[in-house]
Amino acid sequence: MSTNCCGIQNIHITIHKIKKNEAWANISSALGREEKGVRQKMTSLLGSFRSQRSKGKKSIGTGKGAAEMYVSKCFAFDRMRFLLDKDEPNNTIDSESLSTNLW
Repeated sequence: MSTNCCGIQNIHITIHKIKKNEAWANISSALGREEKGVRQKMTSLLGSFRSQRSKGKKSIGTGKGAAEMYVSKCFAFDRMRFLLDKDEPNNTIDSESLSTNLW
């Protein structure tokens, strides 16, 4: 019996989807709402968050005073601040120096 790497990858993707669907089901039951509505609300909140974040970034510039800085009025913005670094790239590791240190 041979192992196909693509088959293994598909299994991992399937398991990930199952866990993700279970998480959505748990969230919707905890909130007492339908899963579809909970997913739509999250999509809406994330869209609003991205919009508010973009406005904030655009308001930062040279020659602008503190009074000109955009402050979000979105009720969920402060609670969603942990997502600000979501799209920031992580620091890279120099694999060449790691391989020379291992031997």
